[in-house]
Amino acid sequence: MRIRRTTRIEPTEPFALGLMVKNVGQGAARDLRITSSQPRITGNERDLLVEFRVLGTQVGDQPVSPSLTAHLGNIAPGTNAVAIWEMS
Repeated sequence: MRIRRTTRIEPTEPFALGLMVKNVGQGAARDLRITSSQPRITGNERDLLVEFRVLGTQVGDQPVSPSLTAHLGNIAPGTNAVAIWEMS
């Protein structure tokens, strides 16, 4: 099989990676934080030009902040919280 490579670099397309946390316990989850790191490619058999970057984090309906940490705060029993990492 022959691999065909393009000669131009295609533009970056932003996308979102979401997370929903549900508290199924009897007590409140207090000051919950989840920290990501920049994604790292560990295998690239075709030597593709691929690079991912976390641009920022959004929790609920708050504006996106330029951080890798999602501060979900307190989550009451039986409720949930949503975080989104904006990536490119």
